[in-house]
Amino acid sequence: MILWPKVKAKKALDKILLVISAIIVVTALGSGGYYFGFKAGAQTTKKILISGVSGIGTPSDVNANFNVFWQVWDILKHDYLNASQLNNQDMVYGAVTGLTDSLNDPYTEFFTPTSSTQFSEDINGAFGGIGAEIDIKNNQLIVLAPLQDSPAQAAGLRANDAILAINNQSTDNMSLQDAVNTIRGRIGTSVTLNIMRSGWSKPKNFVITRANIQVPTVDWKVIDKNILDLQLYSFNQNTEADFQKAVTAGISDGATGMILDLRNNPGGYLNVAVDLASYFIPANTPIVTEENAEGAKQVIKAGYNQSLLKMPVVILINGGSASASEILSGAMRDDRGTLLIGEKSFGKGVVQEIFPLSDGASIKVTIAKWLTPDGTWVNGKGLTPDYAVPITDTEIATHEDPQLNKAIQLLQTEMK
Repeated sequence: MILWPKVKAKKALDKILLVISAIIVVTALGSGGYYFGFKAGAQTTKKILISGVSGIGTPSDVNANFNVFWQVWDILKHDYLNASQLNNQDMVYGAVTGLTDSLNDPYTEFFTPTSSTQFSEDINGAFGGIGAEIDIKNNQLIVLAPLQDSPAQAAGLRANDAILAINNQSTDNMSLQDAVNTIRGRIGTSVTLNIMRSGWSKPKNFVITRANIQVPTVDWKVIDKNILDLQLYSFNQNTEADFQKAVTAGISDGATGMILDLRNNPGGYLNVAVDLASYFIPANTPIVTEENAEGAKQVIKAGYNQSLLKMPVVILINGGSASASEILSGAMRDDRGTLLIGEKSFGKGVVQEIFPLSDGASIKVTIAKWLTPDGTWVNGKGLTPDYAVPITDTEIATHEDPQLNKAIQLLQTEMK
């Protein structure tokens, strides 16, 4: 689900690609009591002494009145019914979470020290859960992609499935991190997802048992004697080395053409996408352009690998192909005319960067958008395949793959 580009030197910054219902009973006593309390409070001026607080220096370019924050803090600490149970640091984290939520950007998130550690586990490729990348699209929590051989895949989850509820808790207005934390749990326990899928008349419940998840990287086989069918599951720190081994082994087994399968690949490090593109695209050819808030553009170009320049290639994509997958697919099509086959990709055209904070917490911030070499911004639109080939639930259940069959047909024509 996420674009995680290259670590910056010195800063160690990683670029990545509740419904509350209330019943109010108004009585004469209740109404009068509220009015009296409000009026008394309004007539009382209270000075709040702030002490025992560290790190409250205000940046010179901030012009905002923080009095209201401390007023609310004081009221909660002294007048809230369960004030004795409040934890000061949790209140700070809640305030910071509200600050990031105010941006209405699903990709900008604050992580407490605990959730920051969980996020690092995701990046490193091993964690406990159901094995599904999730994201928010059009304000709806969705399955971006089930991981290969995961409990989520075995249960039948598919890319673009809408998650309406988790353990009977509605996902309306639920943050991405809250959803992740709710789905995760002790290995061997189960979680229930209420799923709605395009074409269904009503949602269905999926009960999935949590397991230790190892994120796969590459899988490959030679088919039709000379076609390397190479499936890339993620763009993590091991991907290029695994890709190189697979290509070398495939060529040794007689492969002279490649099907690069990026279906259900939710992305990963930006630099890995650029490095892989550099195998197929001439050096110094634009791969992707980053554009920041000021409109300044940085063109990232192919390196000098070029070892697969002459190998015929087609690419498979679907709704679970996102972020770095779209960068690689867009560059391959724009720069060398590679055919894209399957279904429209997810459409994540923004770049995030991780900023570590002083106490082990961190914040992931959208810092730029990215464009394909021809200047296309895929965000919310995705890449449209050159050959649209749908796949049905029945075909998946019977292990039929019309998308792969079409890719084989087109690659064979290109290899003649």
